Amino acid sequence: MDLSSELLLNGVIIIKQFYFSAGFIGDQPFKSICDKLEKSNKFRDAKQTYRMVFSEHFRSKGETFKTFEMKEGISVLNLRLVNTELSGHLRILITICRAGFVVLSIVHSIIPEKGLEEERRLRNLTSVVPLTSIDIGYLLEEEKVPACPFPLEYKVWLHKDTLEMSSSDLVEYLLRNLKNYGLTVNRKPRGIARIIYCWDFNLSDKMLHELLEENYEDLFIMFTTPKDLRLPQRSKESILKNLRSYLYSSSQRRGFFLSSFSLLAISPRKGSPYRILCSPLLWIFQLVSLQDYLLKFFSAEARKMASKLSSATPDEYSDLLEKIVKLREGLSLALEDLYWIENDLFRHQSASIVTEYKKNFRLEDTLNILQKRFDWIEDRCIKALTALEHRFLKKREESITNLTLIFASFGLGEILSTFIVWYFGYILMNEPAPTSYLISGLVVTLLVVSGIFMIARWYIRKSLR
Repeated sequence: MDLSSELLLNGVIIIKQFYFSAGFIGDQPFKSICDKLEKSNKFRDAKQTYRMVFSEHFRSKGETFKTFEMKEGISVLNLRLVNTELSGHLRILITICRAGFVVLSIVHSIIPEKGLEEERRLRNLTSVVPLTSIDIGYLLEEEKVPACPFPLEYKVWLHKDTLEMSSSDLVEYLLRNLKNYGLTVNRKPRGIARIIYCWDFNLSDKMLHELLEENYEDLFIMFTTPKDLRLPQRSKESILKNLRSYLYSSSQRRGFFLSSFSLLAISPRKGSPYRILCSPLLWIFQLVSLQDYLLKFFSAEARKMASKLSSATPDEYSDLLEKIVKLREGLSLALEDLYWIENDLFRHQSASIVTEYKKNFRLEDTLNILQKRFDWIEDRCIKALTALEHRFLKKREESITNLTLIFASFGLGEILSTFIVWYFGYILMNEPAPTSYLISGLVVTLLVVSGIFMIARWYIRKSLR
């Protein structure tokens, strides 16, 4: 690597973020979980990490989300990359949202090994030599690459034992620990986002466009992380054009590249990694990434509901309607919370980033399509339930009509039996029975019973309309 690349990667923070659905919705479970984490001896409230982004009112309320940091982090004995090895501590951040979503962030804060004894105590990883773009790509992708034929593994010190773990193993270990505090997450669907923050005071000697021209290869590999960690067979101008399409310049010497799931920031700042984690940009990216994830999550759930409609039995429509209503409530709460967070951003530039992100990646269009899909599924369930209700009412009408006929028949039989007894009474007394009375009584009785039946049937039909 040339000198400029070494300056570019002299200090770097790499954050892998994993997004999950926790299944709970509302204040009560959210506050219960947060209280347990606050009272534990393993986590602490990380308010200071986003104090530069949100107002004091917003942070003190804690009504929409809270971020906690694992106090001790995870001790890394060795993390072998392509051109160097890392050791030190991983910082772990957990963001819990009231709408039932969890963001798990594994923070690799990488600093030079020499002359930073004080910084080592702040949970950083150290490297003898500066990282290369290949190292960062390998750390993010974790897969075998031509430069390193083995998958990425963390050699960590856990519970007084040395373990070799992949990134997925680390995530699973952390999720199992969170279960002890009442937080159980669904492993799928899972969202992934990544943040690379390159910082070095010496970068202030270079203009942003100069850094882009000189380091376009490294920037492209870090930002896009191709599977084989190689540049595509394209010209320099083509690669630069692609990078510039994702570039947001906040000053002549500072800027960042932003895609739907990746952030690469370049900053000429001087300060500890601890302060850099307070950067508004990192929290803005988490906000928009969470929006992107929740829309994909609800879209996937809506597709599941739609597929069940084609094979649903009559008895299942009620359950489907109940689930879709609950799902819409979850989406409404998530949107309400996220829009409140957006409105509480300190800086106008931060709000502009959120607006631009939504526009470029069509989040509002996705939301409108999702709402229409929810409306369609709900309308189908209601129509199916209405048809079932009409069918039930029709059967009930037929049953009531038949019961009315049966009871009318019983009444007619009882009257007929009375006339027969009356007739035989005359025979026993050896007297002629008045035949005209018998015939007229039977006719009148039949007409009365038939009238009662017709009136009852008319009334039932009228009441069911």
